[in-house]
This record gives sequence, C-alpha cells and structure tokens, in this order.
Amino acid sequence: MRWGMIIAAIVLLLLACKPVVVTETVPAPQPAVPEVQPVAEPAAEPQAEPAPVPEPAVTVESPPAEAEGVYDPEVEALPSIPLYLDTFKNDVKNYRFTFKNDKWVVQGKNAKVILFRVMKNEYHAPFIDTIYFDLERRTAVGMCEGRDTNIRKQCALQDVTGKKYSLPYVQFKIRLPHDWLVEFQNLYTSVSETPQLVTDRDTVHLRHLTQSRTTDMWIDPGIGLPLVVIDNGAEYHYDDLAKNQFGSDTNVLPIG
Repeated sequence: MRWGMIIAAIVLLLLACKPVVVTETVPAPQPAVPEVQPVAEPAAEPQAEPAPVPEPAVTVESPPAEAEGVYDPEVEALPSIPLYLDTFKNDVKNYRFTFKNDKWVVQGKNAKVILFRVMKNEYHAPFIDTIYFDLERRTAVGMCEGRDTNIRKQCALQDVTGKKYSLPYVQFKIRLPHDWLVEFQNLYTSVSETPQLVTDRDTVHLRHLTQSRTTDMWIDPGIGLPLVVIDNGAEYHYDDLAKNQFGSDTNVLPIG
C-alpha cells in the first residue's frame, strides 16, 4: 500500500513536470468584404437668381385716330386774317388804291404815291409830286416827275425834273392794306354781322376786340385785303382797291 502511494505520487510528479503545449486558436479567415466607397452626392445645380418682377407698365391711351377727312362742300374755312394773308401772298403781285386822293401803287417791297397836293418848297425841294418808298429799308425819296402839263413846266423851269430828295419815311408812309394783315395775323378776330360799310362789293367784316383796342376790318375776300379799317375810331378808306393791274415793268422805283 505504501508502494502504491509512492507510485501514484511519482506519476503525479511526472505529469506535473510535462510541458504544457498551449494551442492558440486562430480564427478562421473571414471572406473579404469589398470596401464600401462613399457615394458622391450630385453636385448642386447653381440656383438662378430670381428674375426681377417687372413694374406694371403705365398705359398711355393714344387718342383715337381721326377718321379720314371727307370733303363736305357745305363746310368752309372760317374767315380769318391768316386765311386772307395767304390769299394775298399767293394771288396778288401788285395792287393799287386811292387814299385821301393820293394814288398808291404797291409791288413787293416797293411802293410809290402820286400826290394829290404837290409839295412846294419843302425839304429843300421846289416841287415834289411823287414819292417812292423802299418798304424793306424804310426809306423815302421825293421827285418831281410832272403828272400833268402844268407841273412838268414848273419842274422844268426850276430844273428839278427827276432830281431825288430824301424824305422822312415815317412821316409819309401810311398804313398799307397788307400791313393790317401782318399785324393781326396772330391776334384773335371774330366775324361780325354789323352792317357793311362798303356797299358796292362783297366784304367780310372781322373784328378784334380788347379792353384797350377795337379794330374793325372790311376785307375783300377775293383780294384778301381790307377796303376799310376803323382802328379805335381812326378810319382808313382804301378806295378803288384792285390787284394785278400792272405788269412786271411797273415803275415803283425812282428813275435814275
């Protein structure tokens, strides 16, 4: 029994001295997992700037188009100074009239008057029976031309026939018929129904009326010139007014 115990102790001792082999457990290889690539987010599209909101347009209504004019023979242009001024410019090459017995001829920028009363020993001139006017330069020249036999003799005796004498323009130049048209072309006038002052020919009576001035004109529409003008009481009578009585050689310039 004693020996049995000894043998058992030896066996235990041998077992205790035997090296212990530690087996490392190696995990079984895992199947390769493919690397997951990060998903790229789509690039953001550029945001367009919001379009400006247009302001409401201001609508300007155009006036309705006028209907094409239809000629109506019963509708005539109203009498007016510009209308008669156009008639004068287009139709009248020259005109003549008598004013306080003096006989006038007007052509373009020139005029002359044959005096009813001969000027004697005035403005250093023995005799003057005719005056010529340059309406543009505002000059006047007097001459003795001898409108009748007696005056021709007097001019010849004084040796002044055809000689020129300078005269004051403003003193001798009167208001000519067409001067009224030029003065009143931009002023308001109305047609008046008052009785006609000129009984032997048709006229149109135009009146210009303000607080300080009243002007009445009786105009011959065929010539476009006034036959009678009353301006604040002052009367101008252009008697025997006629147009285009002379040719282009009408002498309205001083001779010599």
